[in-house]
Amino acid sequence: MYASSGADGANAQLYSITGGANQKWIVKAEKDGMKIISALSSSLVLDIQGGTVQNESGIGLWLDKASPWQRFTFQH
Repeated sequence: MYASSGADGANAQLYSITGGANQKWIVKAEKDGMKIISALSSSLVLDIQGGTVQNESGIGLWLDKASPWQRFTFQH
């Protein structure tokens, strides 16, 4: 997260590794997908901003509301 922000709507972006809590995540399996929790606060999760899944949609930090926009799947 930019400048260690723990605020709703903080934008997730690529940044050089610093080892700070703003760059650490906890991935937790839920029945409807994976929840990606910020190490800054267990109540903050990654969220597709605006609830719009399309190319170039933003991803940011928001309070966990268990919405579909806060659940992810991983494929390999």
